[in-house]
Amino acid sequence: MCIRDSDLVGREVAILSHNNYEPGTYNISWDGTLKDNSFATSGVYVLIAEMGENLFSKKLILMK
Repeated sequence: MCIRDSDLVGREVAILSHNNYEPGTYNISWDGTLKDNSFATSGVYVLIAEMGENLFSKKLILMK
């Protein structure tokens, strides 16, 4: 499963997890760090979880 964060334009800004998980419930957090190790600005981001061929998305709001 790959869980990544994208901006509203669709650019991937961070990969939060790229692991194989057993069925269950998990908590994954994002500290606002981008792929280039800078910090994200306040705004709206989209969390995308890929599980096999299934995609799930959730809107995130980052406020500083």
